Amino acid sequence: MNYENGEKVCMWDRVKLGGEDKGIVVFSVDDNQYNSLFPKDQWSYLQRGVMIDTTFGGLVHYPEKDEDLELVSRGDKPTPAEWVVLRKAQFETTKSEWKSGEGESVKIGFVNRHGQICTGHRGTPGTDHLQRAYRVECGLCGHVYGANGSDMHERRCPECQSGATGIDY
Repeated sequence: MNYENGEKVCMWDRVKLGGEDKGIVVFSVDDNQYNSLFPKDQWSYLQRGVMIDTTFGGLVHYPEKDEDLELVSRGDKPTPAEWVVLRKAQFETTKSEWKSGEGESVKIGFVNRHGQICTGHRGTPGTDHLQRAYRVECGLCGHVYGANGSDMHERRCPECQSGATGIDY
């Protein structure tokens, strides 16, 4: 798949999607470009096109060229700071079931020093006294798990950083 200007769409391209919406190309079926976050065995059924993680709607499949799709820059796997821009846009909407906590480390979009991104809570009780269970996404490997709000500031990913097992959220 190519952009309107003829350049090839590649995995990890940072793109503009018309207006102010942005995204990151997370895999390309056309070029057989997949990664550990989006493995071929789970996504090749789409048969063609690219998948973009967008600010307006999470994952959006583009099966063919779109005139509003514009290359902003090429890059490597996104940093936690880049992922958090997408997650804040997706989870902070007024229609979202996910809510920010009251403390700084439990606000949607908070990234701790280990690259763990807080994406909010739905009111589910945590496992610590008077805590809520928060949805956490690793900004390094993409693993999603639950954590008590009191732990968010120091959490490490259970998948890639040998952190504690997550809780139900």
